[in-house]
Amino acid sequence: MEPLKVAVLGCGMRGQFCYAPFSKQRPDLMKIVAIAEPDQNKRKEFADTYGLKESRCFLTAEDFLEHEKMADVVFICTQDSQHASQAVKALELAYDILLEKPAATTLEDCEAILAASKKYGGRVAVCHVLRYTMFYQLLKFFIDSGRIGEVMSVDHLEQVGWW
Repeated sequence: MEPLKVAVLGCGMRGQFCYAPFSKQRPDLMKIVAIAEPDQNKRKEFADTYGLKESRCFLTAEDFLEHEKMADVVFICTQDSQHASQAVKALELAYDILLEKPAATTLEDCEAILAASKKYGGRVAVCHVLRYTMFYQLLKFFIDSGRIGEVMSVDHLEQVGWW
């Protein structure tokens, strides 16, 4: 079986550090064949890490989506407000999608993604990747072991950036 060909749209924290490393761990299952990233330094680092030719490195997801299909799946890891339009276009091009949460920022955009999925037959998986990160696994281990005592309350705030 050939590895799944993947295009990563958005090479920030989730795209670069949560999803892409799987292709190094299991090259028999997944191969990164294209990326889209506006930050030149991130784009170059990602291309170097995964052996991508410049012709497979795009400035934006929209630039990537203007080309004929070149992967089996796209990982949409761009800004939340961009998810819906990029997902709809990717579905039109017959891509299956791993879509970083939130799927969209409005109900109408969620409905547009669903309609495009039904119309074009593409699959969309919305990913909640943080539950699989090491710090949450470690926290769960400590809670389950009773090592920190009985948990009475949890107040969770996800700070995505330094701010």
